[in-house]
Amino acid sequence: MVFGPKFRMDMTHTMAGSWRKVRVSRITCETERIKAFELTPEDGQPLWSWAAGAHTRVKLPSGTVRQYSLVGDPDDVSTYRLGVLRELAGRGGSAEMHEVLCEGAVIEISAPINNFALDDEQVPHLLIAGGIGITPILSMARVLAKEGREWRLFYCTRTPADTAFLQDVRALESRCVEFVHDEGDASRGLNVLDLLRSAPLESQVYVCGPRGLIDAVIYKAKEANFQDSRIHWEAFTASGTQPKEERIAGSFEIELRRSDKILTVPPDKTILQVLRAEGIHVKSVCEEGYCGTCLTGVLEGVPDHRDDDLLTPEERESNAVMTVCCSRSKTAKLVLDL
Repeated sequence: MVFGPKFRMDMTHTMAGSWRKVRVSRITCETERIKAFELTPEDGQPLWSWAAGAHTRVKLPSGTVRQYSLVGDPDDVSTYRLGVLRELAGRGGSAEMHEVLCEGAVIEISAPINNFALDDEQVPHLLIAGGIGITPILSMARVLAKEGREWRLFYCTRTPADTAFLQDVRALESRCVEFVHDEGDASRGLNVLDLLRSAPLESQVYVCGPRGLIDAVIYKAKEANFQDSRIHWEAFTASGTQPKEERIAGSFEIELRRSDKILTVPPDKTILQVLRAEGIHVKSVCEEGYCGTCLTGVLEGVPDHRDDDLLTPEERESNAVMTVCCSRSKTAKLVLDL
């Protein structure tokens, strides 16, 4: 993910305790594994304003916290709408959303965070969604259409029956939308390279969906001579390109400047796990390096960044911030702003 100072500021505000109680006013089945949840404020006051591409953190009855993209109209703050895929091999959040939550249930949500915001440039926007990745992309298409800007949306799924928010997408300008159903045959899928080669090089490209689709867009964009700054993506899961045994190699020390503590992080533990064992609370959601919730300031030392493209190359080189859920250290000691 690529994000800047505005994202950090929004995240800090959210982590400071901006939570609201909302009621699950409606649940609909979009596909066999995707449900849509409509959330209305318990206090009757408007919810937070938000921009296309934003997501909210959901605190479930079990205490589990997960984050889901907002799929509604940014101009409507009376209701938030989420789309949730039931992950068959997930960590339990989507299962609780699908199997425990019912209409009328009251839960808490956070102020929206946006690390996948639309660019304001008046250039063509190319939107590519795969499966549940339509959730942030749909709000982007609505905004671009409303503002009269140039855009195209390519929505990739296996079949029409696997296509969530089908009616919402069909309600958009038909000339700007193309559905790509591969029926399980990769050769019938979207030809990413041809698409990018036919698009103006000044286009802003946004992609969200399975990691394979995201990687294809990133790599093919380079082949089509796009600048890196014009390719934006959001991954709902980590890429997993680094074997776990490599992710946990080596021990090192962490000094917590504000807490006046020095701790050792062994090879089989993450910084986050060591902090928790000491009773030091750092908020986290994904614990795999792609959501940014646990970003922590680094005062000294060189982090071994293992987040899933969360930080830009410039942010990594600055060594000023790191994800403590998965990143480690290249130096014998890190001094953290904790």
